[in-house]
Amino acid sequence: MFKEARLRRRLSRELDQNPAFAIMVLGRSWLCPFCGEIGVRGRRLADGLEDAVLEHLEQACSDWDEFEGDLIPLGTLKAKAQRLEIRHNAKRSLIHNASWKLADLNRTWYCPFCARETEVTIPEGQQQASGMMDGIVEHLVGCFAYAKGKGKEKPFGTIRKAISTTNRLRKLAESVRRKLERDSSWSHTDDKNRGSCRYCG
Repeated sequence: MFKEARLRRRLSRELDQNPAFAIMVLGRSWLCPFCGEIGVRGRRLADGLEDAVLEHLEQACSDWDEFEGDLIPLGTLKAKAQRLEIRHNAKRSLIHNASWKLADLNRTWYCPFCARETEVTIPEGQQQASGMMDGIVEHLVGCFAYAKGKGKEKPFGTIRKAISTTNRLRKLAESVRRKLERDSSWSHTDDKNRGSCRYCG
């Protein structure tokens, strides 16, 4: 009983004074500063944060060690919370927002904020595959136009136009590649090894 009371007093103090214990994801889920995982989800908060946090620490957190475990640095916790929030919002947008579903012929995803192709590939029939979501989060974390969630999405037509341009250039590049491989007149060079355009010379 004494041990339980001591742990509760320590937890109450940490929750009240330590910023590492105050990281909330989307304002409704508590991020554990020991294991870096969501320790208390929204509906549990109504029962009282202290009880729910203590339950997580005692039953689920392997890094707590009764407050003897190492705390994750505050900056790392904030970055983790930011990524979790981006992931949550991106999942919703991929379901409800057509601008988030646009990809080129290579199934490369285009960012709805900067309207540029990314390193993310959308798998066939898997709109929210884990690897794809990881890639979207990483892009948005560093995207100048996303601006840490303060940016505005580009109009749907702007993104479609960017994709059409990319598709057109890729088709042209493939056409030229085939001609260079199959038509010797396309691979003609002068005495300085410079090629010339078959259309304008």
